[in-house]
Amino acid sequence: MPRYLFIPLLLAIACQLEENPPTQEQLLTRIAENPRDTVAHLALAEQFVAQGALQLALTHYHQVLALDASTVSAMLGLGVIAQKQGRFQEARKWFNDALRLRPGHTPTHCMLGNLALRLGEHAIAQTHYLDALDIEPDHAGAQYHMALVKVKLTSYSEAADLLHRVTSLDESHMLAHYTLGQLYNDRLGLPTEAAEAYRQAVVLKPAWPLGHVGLGQALLSLNRLDEAASAFAQAIKLDSTGAQAHIGLAEVREREGDWGEAERHYLAGIWREPLATQAYIKLGNLYARMNRANEAARYLKLFKQLSPYTNRIAKLQSQLSGDANDALALYSLGVLYSKVGATAHSVRTLKRSIALRPDNAQAQNNLGNALLRWGQVERAIPHYREAVRLDSSYFLAYYNLGQAFLLAKQPDTALTTLRTAARLKPDDPDVLRGIAQSLRAMGLLAQASEAERRYHELKHEPMAEKP
Repeated sequence: MPRYLFIPLLLAIACQLEENPPTQEQLLTRIAENPRDTVAHLALAEQFVAQGALQLALTHYHQVLALDASTVSAMLGLGVIAQKQGRFQEARKWFNDALRLRPGHTPTHCMLGNLALRLGEHAIAQTHYLDALDIEPDHAGAQYHMALVKVKLTSYSEAADLLHRVTSLDESHMLAHYTLGQLYNDRLGLPTEAAEAYRQAVVLKPAWPLGHVGLGQALLSLNRLDEAASAFAQAIKLDSTGAQAHIGLAEVREREGDWGEAERHYLAGIWREPLATQAYIKLGNLYARMNRANEAARYLKLFKQLSPYTNRIAKLQSQLSGDANDALALYSLGVLYSKVGATAHSVRTLKRSIALRPDNAQAQNNLGNALLRWGQVERAIPHYREAVRLDSSYFLAYYNLGQAFLLAKQPDTALTTLRTAARLKPDDPDVLRGIAQSLRAMGLLAQASEAERRYHELKHEPMAEKP
């Protein structure tokens, strides 16, 4: 089954990083001594972006612009944050403002290209990268991103040629080696070349688990099982939470005939990533070979249930492999986890999304839903409250908040909340049922009966006669 190709974007603002950058403590000390030190503000903001502390980074970028409204790097930083938060029009505005100030600025053209690539606007992305290459023909970053466009356009041979060009311009460009490995193994069917490219990536960044996973997959394609097992084991050692290394190691053990170990690693992969669709079908088929029919049927059924989401899951995971702080992708993935019943993963992922973009009312509401399904009513209520604070017209969040108050045995608060929901959507039968339940819990039986009568009218159901 072909994998969705992960294409990592380079979203760093600076073209070159300092070898020994100042620590956050040192930068904060500099700012305390001189609040107008824009260099310190910019360096601190970039460190916060790298850590996913986007709200803190926003503060320092805005302080820079308050001191000097023409600081292009601060505009680019704000554009990067807006893109991570899913505010794509705002991101484009910041990048265009920067480009107006510095028309020949290669990184700005690359940023606009990255944004277009994120939005699936491949022709626009290509135009921006070509503009960057017109300015600097040997710019490795622009060449790399042009290769990513070619991947999206399925021009894989052209993409490979561009990636070779990048590695000739900059031998230390780890992502170019890694992406070349993916192209060779997953699209061009050249696992020997893939293994070599992955080895270069691993040499350049030995502590990056995905490099070892890629190497393991290429070696698995070559049926070099001992070497593949070593690569997957190293990835697990570096990151015990990763699913793909366990799934790869399971494939190795299955080919070796060690079905017990294969089962253990497939289950470990699924436990770590409930949306790893390929693991379900592989495990189901393994159980069939082991004559464990009930378990085979269970996992093949789960695979079938996940199948409609496969492309969406793969695309989101690809986006997050390229940028782990993409708030919109995290939100969408959290919702998918919820749909398939992976509540713990949903809660964790939605929390990450909200940390990056706290003003997403839908994320707050969906986190409340996930916590409620987990039975954590008291923890769900603040998220519903925040959702309606952010969007006072959010009917569904008011309804969910009212239901949560009912579960928390606060019928008076539930009634007030559900009446607000009813003002937003007067003919919703579920809201009327919640109002009736609240009134009955408060002992207001006549009013409860009237709400129930109206509920049954809207549902076109006869109201049960009282004995």
